[in-house]
Amino acid sequence: MKLSIPIVIALVAASSLARADEPATPPVGAWQTDLRIPIDFVFAPGNTLVGMLGAGLGVGKRVSDHWLLGGSAGADEFMDVGADNAETMTRWQLGGAARWYFHDGTAAMSVDDGPFEPVPRHDWLEARAGVQELSGGISSGLGEFAELTLGMDCVASPALQIGMYLTAGLSADPASSFQFADSSDDTSERTLPGTTTTAPSDSSPTVVSPYVAIGWRFAFGRS
Repeated sequence: MKLSIPIVIALVAASSLARADEPATPPVGAWQTDLRIPIDFVFAPGNTLVGMLGAGLGVGKRVSDHWLLGGSAGADEFMDVGADNAETMTRWQLGGAARWYFHDGTAAMSVDDGPFEPVPRHDWLEARAGVQELSGGISSGLGEFAELTLGMDCVASPALQIGMYLTAGLSADPASSFQFADSSDDTSERTLPGTTTTAPSDSSPTVVSPYVAIGWRFAFGRS
């Protein structure tokens, strides 16, 4: 199977491919849900979190020819490679999003070594912000995040789009979310992985961390 973009076309083999001359813009008021499968990298001071498994679900409504407003929730499992024992952490996110479709073009798809077929393509830019929680450290608390995503969708069928995206963002979390109990003492002090300093258990300043993600997106409904 050959693909013009790195996606699993078998998911849509049962559907007829949309042609490039079909109407590219859905009606205002159309709803869409999506599934995102990201690979994330979080760069906290003294910590680097590498995404191992994650998924996000979103829903939105087309409010104009170029704008979609909605919200999403997601969960990601990370390995903290900055920790002495390669600790694992889970990130939960809930936020709102505004997506701007700034360009419509064409892409090409091939199924089962057949000829490449032109299909509509939508390019978009999305701003998303909300709250998140990191679990796995000595304590967890609500943090915040804000991100910007550049993506593209290929219209595989009238109700299914498949594409990829690239995200860059910032998160702010309690420092205790990145700290783990030191088994060598009674946990009255906590060691911050990647450093030689300790912090009292009641000390939890905010840690601001940049992050990036690349992922695959499967959208259901007209977009």
